[in-house]
Amino acid sequence: MQRTAILVLVLVWTVCLLAGGGLARSGETAGGDQLLVVNAAGDCAHPVQHYREDLAGLGYRVHEAVRPILARGDLNFVNLETPVTDRSPVLEKMYAFNAPAASLDEMVRAGFNLFSLANNHMADAGPGGIADTEAHLRRLDAARGPLHWAGAGSRRDAVHFRVPGHPQRIAFLALGNDAGVARFEEGAAVAAVRAAAKKADIVLVSVHKGVEYDHRPPAELVRGYRRLIEAGATVVLGHHPHVVQGIEAYQTGLIFYSLGNYSLASKTVRHRRTGAKLFGMLPTLSFRGSRPVAARITPLYVNNLEPLTLAGGKVLTPTPFKPQLARGPFADHILASIVQWSGEIPGNTTRFTRDGDALLVDLPAGAAAAPQSRSAAKRIASR
Repeated sequence: MQRTAILVLVLVWTVCLLAGGGLARSGETAGGDQLLVVNAAGDCAHPVQHYREDLAGLGYRVHEAVRPILARGDLNFVNLETPVTDRSPVLEKMYAFNAPAASLDEMVRAGFNLFSLANNHMADAGPGGIADTEAHLRRLDAARGPLHWAGAGSRRDAVHFRVPGHPQRIAFLALGNDAGVARFEEGAAVAAVRAAAKKADIVLVSVHKGVEYDHRPPAELVRGYRRLIEAGATVVLGHHPHVVQGIEAYQTGLIFYSLGNYSLASKTVRHRRTGAKLFGMLPTLSFRGSRPVAARITPLYVNNLEPLTLAGGKVLTPTPFKPQLARGPFADHILASIVQWSGEIPGNTTRFTRDGDALLVDLPAGAAAAPQSRSAAKRIASR
């Protein structure tokens, strides 16, 4: 009788694993080896003075396309490019933001739990706006957390934490280029990363810097981001240009020079001046121990105004403020562009593999590659 019961339990467990792991976490391999999964999105801002009714009507549906991906992540990063406050902007600038609490609530509901506050809009409503933003984050941390944030207010230095159920010590540092937030100054940033790495297994660095609507990072930024990896950063997450830039597997780390927009409430046409493309990407990084063992890039279309038109009459209609997952020929076009822009970074020898509608990054030496689907995979060089 006891043997029969044990046999039944084994059969039930096997069926569950074969059926997709109803009992297993999303980051767990079939062998039971737990992976830490990190997703990363780019710039997100839903200012109350821009398209208020459109955004209110969308609500949670802003994030519906990416929600299944975020659901599989342990950490889901986004650059929160607006203060969350009822205070009016006080800075005199062409674009000054403040966003309602509902916008942040929906982001957290969608799964985002790691926020950079170090950007050129966080101080738009003054120190009070930053304080209000942190108050809303603390409120949501208590209700739906844990949440983590850095880059302004009370958290200008690196924050250290562990993800429940995972052993890794994580350090998160967010840096920008404007008054009111933690500044990216190369020497100081290198020192801060080196100090964080002494107390962490994984060091995630978010940097809001670069040239807007340019797919090619300036030489000084390439040098600076590489120095962060040399100092002990595991991953550098760049943003601010509002367009995608290249990816580099450098030494034992990964650099995303610009993630592009995620959901920005704007109908700008400034990209037309440079011929830039309003694409985005959502990297999914899987960690075993202190190093990524897989890096998968999901392409996004984030143009709020114009369709993506390809040869042969194929058209992807824009969905304002809602990032779209690019599929089929649209994924081909965006991912080929990312490979091209990566290859245009001097000294970048990173190689990529196509797997369906995603791009896999060939990992740096010292990181053991995770099993990948080879049925539809195709090797692509960055040059």
